[in-house]
Amino acid sequence: MSVVLSRGSNLLDGGIVLSSHICFDAPLASDVWTDDPVTSETPIKAVQVNELRHAVDLRRQKAGLEPFRWTDDPIIARYTVIRAIHFLELRNSIQELWHSDGEGDLPDWTVGSPPSADGRRPILASDMNDLRRWIDALSLMRSYQAAPGSSELSMPSGRHPIGGAEHVSSLA
Repeated sequence: MSVVLSRGSNLLDGGIVLSSHICFDAPLASDVWTDDPVTSETPIKAVQVNELRHAVDLRRQKAGLEPFRWTDDPIIARYTVIRAIHFLELRNSIQELWHSDGEGDLPDWTVGSPPSADGRRPILASDMNDLRRWIDALSLMRSYQAAPGSSELSMPSGRHPIGGAEHVSSLA
């Protein structure tokens, strides 16, 4: 469903005014993370890893990339041990998405190094938050990109002044 507003339409009581015809399309689903943010008091859970994998899988499909072959897929609560390889795979798959969008390399892990299989660097809450932040940043970068050959402007879900329009199309 779309809503078309005419020149000079007020969107909010605060007086936001558009200077041309704009079409607001219905929002797409956005990521909602379990235990957001993860803290040192929050154990890393299977559902958190699976949520990230699902978010990556959807974006890879949309980007035309091959599905990622995850180790221990799916992670099963109380059965699968969450390991460093799961976090390294997520980072690598997110990096591929960033590169497919023409973006540079991901920032470093908050603690400076990745979790390690040898246990010298354990999995931390900040690792989960890093992965989520990189997926969220990818979503924001994509939402602001115009489609090739289009005058379509994009806005991030949940951040539009009228409450979550996914993108804005200029009709003028």
